[in-house]
Amino acid sequence: DFSLQTVLNSDKRLVACWTGELLACHQAAAEFLRTQATVANPGTFELVLASAGGHPFDINLVQAHKAVVNAAQFLRPRGTLILVAECGAGVGSWGLEQSLEYANPEVLYRRLRQEFVLNGNTALSLLLHARKYRLILVSDLPPEWLRRLGIVPAEGLEEALHQATKHSSPERILILPDAAHAVVAN
Repeated sequence: DFSLQTVLNSDKRLVACWTGELLACHQAAAEFLRTQATVANPGTFELVLASAGGHPFDINLVQAHKAVVNAAQFLRPRGTLILVAECGAGVGSWGLEQSLEYANPEVLYRRLRQEFVLNGNTALSLLLHARKYRLILVSDLPPEWLRRLGIVPAEGLEEALHQATKHSSPERILILPDAAHAVVAN
């Protein structure tokens, strides 16, 4: 019935606000961001090194997933994404944790069509991203959870970089210090 759309700057300060009908407000905010807060598309990369952006954007896997989706926009197919996200609060949702029992995205998709669970779609997205790209995650999450999603666990950034470059050296690397908020401009 009523919408409040806001835009924050990199210091998390309010810089713009719209109120009223949902679609009109959202379109106005999106246009503002398109004209004021985007950079030219830098192309795709073989390796992207990203941070979820710190607390609260890396508090759990549900939040860190947003950085995966955004950073993947900059990856070539079969490219490697190294994501640094603490995930100190675990996966972040009962539904995502329950969905970890499905290591196959097709099986999980069919299960979610039968009985949707909140954040089961997040697990599905992570499984699909791990099939399309090589995902390496530096976090506090149990390695066995990550492996079930097809994600390669790493204890630190040095180990992650070693895993990402042990077979080839990428020509270009993109570094995204705040991947939870990085969007490709079209």
